[in-house]
Amino acid sequence: QNLKPRVPEDAFKMHSIERFKHAELELLSLYISSFPFSNEIKEELSKIKFLDEKHSLIKDYLDNANEINISPGEIINKLIVEFNEYKHIMSVITDLAWRIETEENNYSKNKEKILTEAKEWINWWVKHKQKMKNLTDLLKECKNGQEEKEILTQMINLVKN
Repeated sequence: QNLKPRVPEDAFKMHSIERFKHAELELLSLYISSFPFSNEIKEELSKIKFLDEKHSLIKDYLDNANEINISPGEIINKLIVEFNEYKHIMSVITDLAWRIETEENNYSKNKEKILTEAKEWINWWVKHKQKMKNLTDLLKECKNGQEEKEILTQMINLVKN
């Protein structure tokens, strides 16, 4: 079954927002899989400002983890204990646990690629957030089919680049 969004701008909004959220989840997965503690990963991630509040809270917790010889599974358990009262954060932790359990070896092998792409995607969102909002607002007000097509083309070009 084809599950297209009802409103065309929703697809672009979702794609652009999902770009940075996916990047942050990849970075958190890399971070957790780098335990027992990796100074290199910690230093790299300290340079990146997370945009999603849930991801930022988890990153802050990891930044302040004191145990050096803790495994990824143990750090996930500590995250569960720390954030068990917050359903919105627990869903992220569950996703991270699943990613690490199924992809653990790939994170260490692909760390440079993950870091490079994540920085790129987060920076893309920071740079284009306002432009996407403006185009979305224009699209909502649009009454003309040709004008709508032009705005959608601009949005497509923005998302592609």
